[in-house]
Amino acid sequence: MITKESLVQDREQANVALLELKQKYNPVGKDVYAVVEGKDDIAYYTCIFARYPKFSNATIVSANNRKNVVKAFELTDWSVYSDKRIFFFVDRDLSEITGENTPIADNVYVTDEYSIENSLFNEDLFFVTLKIFFGVDNLEEEEIEVLSQLYHEARKQFESIFLPIMGWILYWRSTGFSCNLNNLNSGDFYKINQGVVELKKEFQHQEAVITEVHSQCGVAYSSRDISSYIQQICECGGLQKNIRGKYVRCFFVKLLHSTVDMITILFPERKKPKAIVQIGYGNALQLLCGYMKTPQSLDTFLNRANT
Repeated sequence: MITKESLVQDREQANVALLELKQKYNPVGKDVYAVVEGKDDIAYYTCIFARYPKFSNATIVSANNRKNVVKAFELTDWSVYSDKRIFFFVDRDLSEITGENTPIADNVYVTDEYSIENSLFNEDLFFVTLKIFFGVDNLEEEEIEVLSQLYHEARKQFESIFLPIMGWILYWRSTGFSCNLNNLNSGDFYKINQGVVELKKEFQHQEAVITEVHSQCGVAYSSRDISSYIQQICECGGLQKNIRGKYVRCFFVKLLHSTVDMITILFPERKKPKAIVQIGYGNALQLLCGYMKTPQSLDTFLNRANT
């Protein structure tokens, strides 16, 4: 039974997601509820849910972080609430390496990679965005090959910069260091010039990058060997799987604009593209979510839940 006392208890435990669920849950209805990690996730899942009848009018609750989603699931009394109507969407994060608790249940979806963004901001979306938002369409086979190669080379260069950064993040997570990753502006360290990813002048030395990462995350800098943590990342799916989705989104936006700027260099016969709307880091997910393919694992999860 939902009581005033249980609501107060949830508020004291600071689990806003569970509190909101209890306030909005209709025990006699067929409404569906989805608990996601952050506010950015709301835009994406709203778009995706529209493709699945059962979820089309789902109430989406933001839990603010991964830990709160997991806690909300664990604290839900399934003798009161229906696990056919309440669903939880959890980022995999670095949990396969750190052993962080990730619930396994029919109403819990866990992303394939670090976060849902890792599966969204990819080469397919890159071409779709160029076509729809910049008018770069009717590409010849040779042009597609050139752009595809540019994308993959840039991605390799980007990953070479961020592998050590994620190594430090894994070290902090594994050893219990307090770090504020949300303060880290991943776009500060590099630029993409004519499709080439390169460190900015002030970050030419790797130590300068790592020092800045420590500073932005609020961690006192200490020189140490983190090669074992980098190796763990490489052995557990590599950086593609174990990099924060926010960093991938930033890379995508930077590469997109760099590519648009050099279209007439790559293909002299084409006119300089004009954007129909400005796409930036802050609005990329909201603008592009309707054009993103549903990851296969999420499609399977939603179809199974839809029955």
